Amino acid sequence: MPRIRYVLILLLSLLASHAKAQYDSLYQQLQCPALSFQAFNQAMCAYHYYSDSFAKKDIISIIDFSIHSSQKRFFVLQLSSKKVLYQELTTHGANSGLEYATNFSNRVNSLQSSLGCFRVAEKDTSRNHDTVVILDGLEKGINHNARKREIIIHRSELAKTAPVQYCSQDFVDMFGYNGQSFGCPVLPRQVCKPIMDLLANGSMLYIYAPDAEYYRQTTLPCIEYIER
Repeated sequence: MPRIRYVLILLLSLLASHAKAQYDSLYQQLQCPALSFQAFNQAMCAYHYYSDSFAKKDIISIIDFSIHSSQKRFFVLQLSSKKVLYQELTTHGANSGLEYATNFSNRVNSLQSSLGCFRVAEKDTSRNHDTVVILDGLEKGINHNARKREIIIHRSELAKTAPVQYCSQDFVDMFGYNGQSFGCPVLPRQVCKPIMDLLANGSMLYIYAPDAEYYRQTTLPCIEYIER
């Protein structure tokens, strides 16, 4: 038995190394240094692990919460062309932190962002946000309450503290960081609709942060914890 276990561990290690080499090649071709390789690597790992959950295979989106909220950290990628289609500002939950997202939750009413892999599901109409896109969390115990929590992609609205959109370059210029949400990845109004049209009905969204608790809970293979 110990010999078989050793062979299995060695085989899994070799497969992980091969996958990482493939991801590295694709990452280099994207020519998007703002997106960390760690975020991209984990997203691609999730993409293959949960591939049966995605009707749209060519488009993926990644939110990199290792990036300061004043920077554009919502990335939409087309795998076939190896291009970054969008790189935009996005929010994190009000209780996840101010300038960086550092605290995460799957609990209802936590007002925190959740990490991990999501399926971008159907469009819906919200009383507060007009057209929205529903998110289904695919990782049990990490983000599976996303639909119950009404975690959605939606457009920015006016901030309560300033006469500007709370997810916007104007807000960043005024305060030095982006606004916050109830846990939803909000997008600037001018780009929200085309991005929602592109992602809705079956693409993958992966939300990354170098969070030790996530690494402890996730069942995704081939990922490792690297502190910021």
